[in-house]
Amino acid sequence: MRFAEPEIAGLTELAVARLLRGAEAGRSISLLEGGHLVLDVDPAMLVRVDAAALIGDGLRIRRLPRRGPGGVELGPGPLALVDGQGTVVFARGPGAFYITRLRRDRCYLREDALWAAEPSLHWELGALPGTRHDDAPEGALFARVAGDGVLALRAQGDLLAVKVAPGRSQRVDPGALLGWIGDIVAIGEPELRQLRCEGEGALLIDLRRDGAAATDEGKRP
Repeated sequence: MRFAEPEIAGLTELAVARLLRGAEAGRSISLLEGGHLVLDVDPAMLVRVDAAALIGDGLRIRRLPRRGPGGVELGPGPLALVDGQGTVVFARGPGAFYITRLRRDRCYLREDALWAAEPSLHWELGALPGTRHDDAPEGALFARVAGDGVLALRAQGDLLAVKVAPGRSQRVDPGALLGWIGDIVAIGEPELRQLRCEGEGALLIDLRRDGAAATDEGKRP
């Protein structure tokens, strides 16, 4: 007995079913099915343009230099100011995107973890002291992001938060440190090629597939 097979959809029908709808209503940054990132730019947004799978034709792109403390330019960077009206799409790639909001506060994120930010947020970029060595002459580059607005970050592996408190510091591989929130000072330890993180707040650790991870200093109050 031969059963009737379901009709195969035409290419036009397939395209309509998969048509890009843009970000969720009322949101400038959201996730598509499958974890891909979509930005609805209007009127502007900070964007990692070189990694974009799609940039709308109605958008203008202005490359931004890396800026250190005091506004000192550190040369061209991967972020750009995109203005106009249109959509930008990023493929998920390895790991996952996370969308979060700053509410008149600040965070520090590894440069390659910051993918998009609303223009209401202020940012500057610089190298953490003590992190320059032969394999990384620029050092560990982090962005300080502050203000009120939404941003998108990406972790290559699982995202883990680790508490830092007075009397309980942490040592972490710079490659695993995605960033931190709170009043934390990260001090390079070149002889160990790790960062010693002291103060009060939480570290954001990227548990990558290559095995990089943070380790507790072993110091207990």
